[in-house]
Amino acid sequence: MNIHVGKIIKENENNLTLIKFAAQINTTRENAYGIFKRKIIDKGLLMRISATLYCNFFKELSNATNQELNIPITHKKPIALAEIATTTNIEIDFIKRENELLKDVIRLLKDKYEKL
Repeated sequence: MNIHVGKIIKENENNLTLIKFAAQINTTRENAYGIFKRKIIDKGLLMRISATLYCNFFKELSNATNQELNIPITHKKPIALAEIATTTNIEIDFIKRENELLKDVIRLLKDKYEKL
């Protein structure tokens, strides 16, 4: 894999000074500078950097990986949405039937109560 996490972070640093960047991710200026040279990075640190720079680097890396491996990004989304829609419609039909049954039970209980 030729994905270089540090370069991706550097491209998205949003004109933040190195000193401010280091302070916000709770590290030294030297360590912050070293981040831009890293090809790989700890996910906890990447989360802090994502929050600091207001950039979802996990999504950036996922897109870069998909591009490098020639995987279409939208390949599975329509299938997943179709499955969710089908499941949701089944659940809605079940709830409608259950609601009608409960209405019948309430009517029967009212009738029985009124006869007392």
